Amino acid sequence: MKLSVKTQLALTALLELAMQPDTPQPGSQLAGRLGISKVYFEQIMAPLRRSGLVAAQKGVSGGYQLAVRPTDVTAEQILELTEPVLFASDAAEPGDLPGQVLHQLLLEPLEQSLRSALARLTLQQLVEDYRRRQASSGFMFYI
Repeated sequence: MKLSVKTQLALTALLELAMQPDTPQPGSQLAGRLGISKVYFEQIMAPLRRSGLVAAQKGVSGGYQLAVRPTDVTAEQILELTEPVLFASDAAEPGDLPGQVLHQLLLEPLEQSLRSALARLTLQQLVEDYRRRQASSGFMFYI
């Protein structure tokens, strides 16, 4: 499965915010760490702000911050906001029996399985896995 660059950046930004949930992160710094412009970063964050997952505060001590606990955010929620086409379903036309069968026997169960797996994966689990991998990726030096 391939996610759009925008979704990958949104997931990375959320991961950054979840790593320090009590500290507002300036948008310019987050954009810099992601290697994108502040304008593009704000476009990525807009649906996350509208949904209430992320809060933004202007000012010297402001920035972006998770508005909910990382344990309360699922991958399903994030992907619904950032990759809505992933869950868009084209119903088969009336009279299109092969299309209806394909939809009912393949596409609907596939979507249900995907949603189920994504609903079980929280932002907190992503943070914990990231930290675990970061800790175990020590450098090996050979002489």
